[in-house]
Amino acid sequence: MSNSINNAIHNDSLRLLIERRAEIYNRVAALIMDIEGALKEVASSNDSKFGEDGKPIFNEQSKIMKGPHYQSPDLTAYTLRRTQSNGREV
Repeated sequence: MSNSINNAIHNDSLRLLIERRAEIYNRVAALIMDIEGALKEVASSNDSKFGEDGKPIFNEQSKIMKGPHYQSPDLTAYTLRRTQSNGREV
């Protein structure tokens, strides 16, 4: 594959990823969610999958398993609620 074709593929892939990111961030903003906080929570949860030695634990299929200190992410704090003018939550 020539460099120009390879660059075009990478450029198109990058453009599509950036467009998808913009769509996600716009949706998050419309729903009034704390995406940065949620990302940190999920990253922390992913880090808790590691074993005592700080390394990932793999099963027979090479899938990363949950470590002994795994904690599922709790995203409830990052889903902010809006209140309508009539006092009802949205």
